[in-house]
Amino acid sequence: WIAYVVGPLINYQGYLSKPEFYNCLVSLGIPKDTRLLGDIFWIFDLNGDEMIDAREFGTVSSAFRGYTLEDRVKSTWS
Repeated sequence: WIAYVVGPLINYQGYLSKPEFYNCLVSLGIPKDTRLLGDIFWIFDLNGDEMIDAREFGTVSSAFRGYTLEDRVKSTWS
């Protein structure tokens, strides 16, 4: 699932670590703003274990389908 999205930027262990997730976001054009990247990671890391697994990725992605990144971030803090 993640391998298709980000290719060689992951370790194929079934989850994304924070640095791997940051690299993925930056490769998609998200600015290298540590606070922004951390906030986005927090949105996806539903159980707070500092890793994003397939369930978390799918749950959050489907919840925000059809919204821009800006809308997603704003809705989290509204």
